[in-house]
Amino acid sequence: MPLPPGKTGLPLIGETLQFVLDPNFVQKRYQQYGPIFRSHILGRPTVFMVGAEAVEFLLSSHFDHFSWREGWPDTFKSLLGRSLFVQEGEEHRRNRKLIMPAFHGAALARYFATMEEITQAYLQKWEQQQNLKWYEEFKKLTFDIASQIFLGTNPGKDSDRLSQLFTTLTNGLFSLSNLPGSRFRKAIAARNDLLNHLTTVIHQRQNNPTDDALSLLIQATDEDGNRLTLEEIRDQAMLLLFAGHETTTSMLTWFCLELARHPEVLQKARDEQPQGW
Repeated sequence: MPLPPGKTGLPLIGETLQFVLDPNFVQKRYQQYGPIFRSHILGRPTVFMVGAEAVEFLLSSHFDHFSWREGWPDTFKSLLGRSLFVQEGEEHRRNRKLIMPAFHGAALARYFATMEEITQAYLQKWEQQQNLKWYEEFKKLTFDIASQIFLGTNPGKDSDRLSQLFTTLTNGLFSLSNLPGSRFRKAIAARNDLLNHLTTVIHQRQNNPTDDALSLLIQATDEDGNRLTLEEIRDQAMLLLFAGHETTTSMLTWFCLELARHPEVLQKARDEQPQGW
């Protein structure tokens, strides 16, 4: 079959440097080649598919043609473990079913109250600060929310330490070097600290269950009465922290940027708020 248009760049590294350093890499290739084009990123032949039709093809109509697990760099698998992030088929279905009780009905209602309480505290802090960097503040906010909902960790010094460890871990996800002192080595050390912390918290929840998501994961059973192992619980908890922290931070930052770019929409959003907000 013919390959999509594009180029593979330099030997071995391909177009990795352009991809990492140029924020408009995908847009430029899209304008040059169209919605489907090839490249060579992080040591792998890579195909980009851009647009709604491509998303439907990849995630809905033809998802069984693709491997979710094999598509991620090895650094993801090393740092995030065998979570849903890299699982497929029956393994994915079984573990997703075990995780779902932590995100249904009454559990979601409890999470909402926690989210609102922490957000109100941050809003008051931001009002006093006046000037702030959205991305950095949202990163703190979302991690405080995620760590309290998923682990029952209250905002404070412990949460700040975990947030810094998670920042170090995520900085190593796309690292190209495994040498001593590299981002990936630092990320591995941060991951080990996080896993040790999770192990301690899991043992605490096993003895004294609470109403956080971690306790629900520990108690979850399938139709045969099987439970998640300690390693599986740790891996899924790492994924929940990552998914509830990193992507939400970016989304909220873009949301504020777009509101600033469209003052008429910002005014509508303000008009929708209860009086006195």
